[in-house]
Amino acid sequence: MIITNIILNFIKSKYFLLFIIVSAIVIYIGILNIKLNNKYNEINKLNNEIISLKETNLLLNKDINFKQKQLSILETFTNSDEAIKNIQYKKLSDNNINALNAIINDYYKTLKFK
Repeated sequence: MIITNIILNFIKSKYFLLFIIVSAIVIYIGILNIKLNNKYNEINKLNNEIISLKETNLLLNKDINFKQKQLSILETFTNSDEAIKNIQYKKLSDNNINALNAIINDYYKTLKFK
């Protein structure tokens, strides 16, 4: 009976209202803190994904540049090969023709796309 009177008097007092308000504020701040941590983790994940995509993009750009250079070399070398075939019987000896053919074959092997 004494304990219930103390509890009832506490509930009727201004300290109980203050306790309720402070508790509500603490709970609200705790919920906001949890949401903020979740957003922070999501931002970190997205930043890591952006970094990964930038690295992938850089690698793909380098690959594209490499393939373009390969195509340019292949086109230039193909034109040279045709020019050599046109003049091979007029000016070049058999040894020179065989050497050029070996060089041409080596270049074609290195320029093959995977």
